[in-house]
Amino acid sequence: MLLRGGSLRSLEHRLVTQASSLVSRLPLGDPGENPSENLLVIKSAMPLLLAVAGVSIAPLPCAISLSGIPGGVFLLVLLACINCYTSILLATAASRVGNFGYEEIMGLRGPCSQNISRIALIVMLFGTLCGSLSVVWETGKHGARFIWGLDAWLADDGIGGLTLLVILCFGVLLPLSLARLGEIFAISLIGITLSLVVTAYTLYTAVSTGGFSTPLDAADLTPVWSELPTTASLIGFAFWVQPVVLPLMEELPPGPVGVRIMTKALCLTYFCTALIYGSIGLGGFLAFGAATPQDILDGFSGSAGDMLACIFCIVGISERFRALGKGIQDLVITSLLLGAVFIVVVTLPGASATFFNVTGASGVCLICYVFPVLAYWWTLTPRATGGSHLVSWAVDYALPSAVLLVTISISTLALISTFQSLASDSTVCSEADFFGPPPSGPPPSPPIR
Repeated sequence: MLLRGGSLRSLEHRLVTQASSLVSRLPLGDPGENPSENLLVIKSAMPLLLAVAGVSIAPLPCAISLSGIPGGVFLLVLLACINCYTSILLATAASRVGNFGYEEIMGLRGPCSQNISRIALIVMLFGTLCGSLSVVWETGKHGARFIWGLDAWLADDGIGGLTLLVILCFGVLLPLSLARLGEIFAISLIGITLSLVVTAYTLYTAVSTGGFSTPLDAADLTPVWSELPTTASLIGFAFWVQPVVLPLMEELPPGPVGVRIMTKALCLTYFCTALIYGSIGLGGFLAFGAATPQDILDGFSGSAGDMLACIFCIVGISERFRALGKGIQDLVITSLLLGAVFIVVVTLPGASATFFNVTGASGVCLICYVFPVLAYWWTLTPRATGGSHLVSWAVDYALPSAVLLVTISISTLALISTFQSLASDSTVCSEADFFGPPPSGPPPSPPIR
C-alpha cells in the first residue's frame, strides 16, 4: 500500500512540509514590509536546525572511533560541505522551475525517475525509523534504571525488554508521529535543547575521566582506511536535511534572491551542526576510547546518565520523520509502518548504528546526493555570454560530477562493509554492558587508550 502514488505522496508531503509550517508560525512582518535578508536567513535556518536535531547524534562517537580522529574530523567537515552544496543545488533547481515538491522535481524526466525517488524516500524514511526506534530501545533500557524494582526486568533481552519496546513504540513513538503541529513545535525545541545538553554532558564526561589530558596513542591519530566508508555513511546520515529545504523555498522571495537567502541559511545551519557533531563525536571518543559504544548514551553511567537516556528516548525523535495529520489513513499508514519497523528492530536488536549506516549508504545517498545533482542538471539554462566557458563547465558539470563520484563510491563501499559485518555476525562499534542493577559507587573510568 505504501508504494501507491497517493499514499506515498501523502507520506512524503508530511515529511517535507513540516519545516514550512514551522516557518509560517514565525511572523516575517506585515505584508507591506520587506524584512531584511539577514532576518530571513535566521528564520530559514531555524527549522533546518530543528530538522537535523535528534537521534542522529547517537552514533557520532562510534563513527569517530572507527576511523580515528583525523579521518573522522576530515569526513565530518567534508560531508558537511557536500550536504550543504547538494542542498544548494536542489534549492537552485527548484527556483528555476518554480516547483517546490521533491517528487514533482524528480518527475521532470518522466514517471520512471519519479517512481525511483518515491522508493528511495521510503527506504530513507523506513531506515531512519528503524535506527531511531533502535536508539529509543537502547536508551529506554538505560533509562529503565529509574523504575525501581523493574529496571533489571525491563533491561533484559526477554519478555521484559520486549515489553519495554512495545511501550516505547506504540505508547510514545506512535502518539508523537500523530501529534499536531503545535505539540511538535514544542517537542522539537526540546530536542534541540537536549542535543546541546548531550553535547555538554559528553564533553563533561571526557574532561572528568581525563580524556583530554590522556596522551593519544598512535592508533588514535592513524586513519583506519577500511573503516572510512562506514564512518562516512554514519556521518552522512546525521547531516541529511535536503527534502526539508524545498518547502522552505516557498516562503522566500522568488528567483536568485531566494536562492541566496537559502544558501546563507544552509551555510549557517551546517556550520552550527558541524560544531555540535564534532564536539559530541570527539568528546565521546576521548571519553570512552576503544570502548566507544554505537549509541553514545549507552556509555553514560550514574543518575545523570540514566536521566539523560530516559529523557532522550522520549523526545529524541527527529522532526524529519514525524507524520502530521489526523485522518484514519494517517493512523493506518503510520501504524503499519511502525509495526514493520517494530518487527525489524526486534529481529536485529542493538543495531542502531547498522540501521543508520545502511540508510545513509542507500536512501540518503540517492535522495541527498544523486537526485539533487540530477535535478540541477535537468534544469540548467544557458548562461549569459561574456563569462568563461571553462569556469561555467567546472561549476555546472565538473564539481557536481566529483560529488557524485565521491558519494556513490563511499556509499557502495559502506554497504559492502556492512553486509560483510552482518554475514560475520559482528556489530558496528561495541555494545555497552549497562544492564542489571545500577552501580552503587562512582561510575567506572573508561579504559585507557
